[in-house]
Amino acid sequence: PPFKRLCRFTAPPMKQSIRQKLDLLTDRLDEIDRMLSAPETAGDMEQFRKLSRERAEVEPVIVQYNAFRQAEKDIEEASAMLADPDMREFAEEEMAAAKLRLPELEIELQKLLLPKDPNDERSVLLEVRVGKIGSGQEIVLRAADGMLVGTVSPHGIRPGNAAGTYVVPVPPETLAHGLRDGRLRLYILIERAGAAARPVRADEVLGVRAVVVD
Repeated sequence: PPFKRLCRFTAPPMKQSIRQKLDLLTDRLDEIDRMLSAPETAGDMEQFRKLSRERAEVEPVIVQYNAFRQAEKDIEEASAMLADPDMREFAEEEMAAAKLRLPELEIELQKLLLPKDPNDERSVLLEVRVGKIGSGQEIVLRAADGMLVGTVSPHGIRPGNAAGTYVVPVPPETLAHGLRDGRLRLYILIERAGAAARPVRADEVLGVRAVVVD
């Protein structure tokens, strides 16, 4: 039967060095939570922000590690049920499913443990040089996946005059999911109430420059 064949598959064990690192991160997350709940931390906003940023980085790793350990536990529990004839078929199915999950979970863990790009800790601003646009029109910047990056609404500009340069902060989630090979592809549109959005013309947006702020 297919499940019995799957049960004979054994995923290679996780490297001990990786497991030790993950155990240390688990302890660190508990420590961060204790520090964040301490009264002295609440009075130190710089320390509070620093710990909050670290927690945001560590927590996804620990969530994935807990899922990995749960799969290991499922295998152990299923193995203990194999001796019971009434539970053997169920145990084989549970063990097979858990053994298939383990390699996928470990790959995701290794990805999460990769060194972070130094630019991840920086802010990115877009300088948008706006040319001549009509009254009531708005410039909309979107990432390749459709996520809104920001808008420019140059109100009070006389028709026929250039609107100037505007600064648009790039949301962190856009940097996290919208970069491809270190580049952020943008779609720049013109929107106006009651009209369909359209791509900008060359005289409407004269240029866009990204500025990385430490």
